[in-house]
Amino acid sequence: MTTATLDTLLRRLADLMEAADGKAAGIKEVRALADRLKPFARLSLAEFGDFLVKAEAFSRGDLESVFGKKKGSGRPGKSPADPNRVPAAVQRLRTLYERALDPSVTPGAVDAAIGSVEGFTKAELDQVAAGCGFQQKFKTKPAVLNALQKWILDRKGAFARAGV
Repeated sequence: MTTATLDTLLRRLADLMEAADGKAAGIKEVRALADRLKPFARLSLAEFGDFLVKAEAFSRGDLESVFGKKKGSGRPGKSPADPNRVPAAVQRLRTLYERALDPSVTPGAVDAAIGSVEGFTKAELDQVAAGCGFQQKFKTKPAVLNALQKWILDRKGAFARAGV
């Protein structure tokens, strides 16, 4: 049985309701429902029932039950990388380095700046380090992060040690 058959049954029901002097509003609703079934005429009733279940789940925002889980690691999909991410990080760190002599630049501010690049990939961190003037190759992400932090803090410390 297809949805087209259900459409026919609903139309006959509306005709019977009309012949029995049923409420006009009810008859109108049954015919409106039959009209809305037209796009689904080729579906079996089981397929149409599955569609209704998915539509109801979608209306609740339960996309996983509609589309299923994504294949892969179960992690959310990656968003496209921001092309300005690395240059912006280099600019922030270089600015902080230049301001390191300012007493308002605290070790906490340096930690926060380094924390802002912790989520970068190793390749991105290598680009940030190169943009900050490092020529050496680092083996790990923590090594890059430590070098960047030390770079800024050493400038601040050298100034303080000089007693200027």
